[in-house]
Amino acid sequence: MSVYKNDKPEWVEQAMESILSQTLKNDDVVIIRDGKVSDDIEKLLKKYEKRKDVRVVRLAQNRGLAHALNVGLKKCKNELVARMDADDVMAKNRLKVQLAAFNKNQDLDIFGGQVAEFEESLKNITGHRKVPTTADEIRKFAKLRNPCNHPSVMFKKSTISRLGGYDDSIGRVEDYELWMRALNSGARVENSPEILCYLRAGDYMVGRRKDWRTCSAQLQLRKKFLLNGWINIIDFTKASSAFIVIAVLPTPIVGLIYKKGLRSAAVR
Repeated sequence: MSVYKNDKPEWVEQAMESILSQTLKNDDVVIIRDGKVSDDIEKLLKKYEKRKDVRVVRLAQNRGLAHALNVGLKKCKNELVARMDADDVMAKNRLKVQLAAFNKNQDLDIFGGQVAEFEESLKNITGHRKVPTTADEIRKFAKLRNPCNHPSVMFKKSTISRLGGYDDSIGRVEDYELWMRALNSGARVENSPEILCYLRAGDYMVGRRKDWRTCSAQLQLRKKFLLNGWINIIDFTKASSAFIVIAVLPTPIVGLIYKKGLRSAAVR
């Protein structure tokens, strides 16, 4: 899990507590402090690193999520690594579900799950981002949209290391690029039908996804997919057009598009 200056202390604490209260205990939690952080977050990090199962890696400068995750991956001592974001919350049985999947299928390389989106409180679930579960469905889905929910993913360290880790030259879409590279290298990618993680939603999320930096990164990513032969010109046009539209529309309208068109309804 990477932490940086814009993270909120209360969110970081909630994320950490969800990791440490798993039904299956983890013996190696690696937190990467990506550059300087607030005093409140630093206090939290010092509190948690007193534990034997938590290690904090402090980077002097903020160089982005991809770089931080590559550093963290090298520090992880186990072959199976679970990703997490500092503003999200793990489902209590997440690690148990994922470890069981890897024990059942030795050929599995990357295994994610479904996520529920919430605002303010876990009692206020606003929607779900559903992704396909089987390898064939994932390969088809990946041509147009990210096939894995990044904070829900567990993967083999050896597989990601063999692929060269995250590409830190691609901002904000490093996970999608990695999954696509993995799929086209022959890696086995699947998703659980269960909700494994809870993600913060609302204007906070929409604002990050509709700005021009994100749109530009998405367009560059699709261009790379096209040049590598991973998608065709029709796939490129469909996906690129969608992100351009999202970038120019007002935030409230984009929020409605995500809730009505790109997310399934919340189960209440």
